[in-house]
Amino acid sequence: MALIFNINDQQVYRGTVLSHHVWKTIFDWLNKIDGFTPTDNHNVDNGSGIKAVIEQIVLPPDRLDYFEAHRKHIDVHFCIDGSEIISFSSDTKLEIFRKYNEENDTTLLQTPSHFHKVTMVPGTIAIILPEEAHQPLKIVPPGTLSFVRKAIVKLPVSALH
Repeated sequence: MALIFNINDQQVYRGTVLSHHVWKTIFDWLNKIDGFTPTDNHNVDNGSGIKAVIEQIVLPPDRLDYFEAHRKHIDVHFCIDGSEIISFSSDTKLEIFRKYNEENDTTLLQTPSHFHKVTMVPGTIAIILPEEAHQPLKIVPPGTLSFVRKAIVKLPVSALH
């Protein structure tokens, strides 16, 4: 399952689970984000191919109900402002909703019968491994209008080798 923690607790993980040097690059970049960081695409590290996007999204109350999974990237979701629910499933045999798209490294999957939910609030980080089904951008609480400003870092798995 995804690794979820507050950015203020990053030192706990940087010395153990997240000890590879690319994690320092990612956390250094995340720590620099503020209210003036533009909503746009960003190159976090050209050498290792780490890219990110900062988005500000008004979450619709009736968002589509599918999960996504990636093959070549680890997702790092970081909530800057607002809130969202991200759901996770470790079920590796989910029915495919839309086949794998090489360009955006995404397979869309049917919603599993069992999954975990995490409420992302400012400062929360969720690290989602390849092939882990997840569903971001659900509103808090369901049925209301909400927004989230977040960074999504795409870490190529190849950068860890």
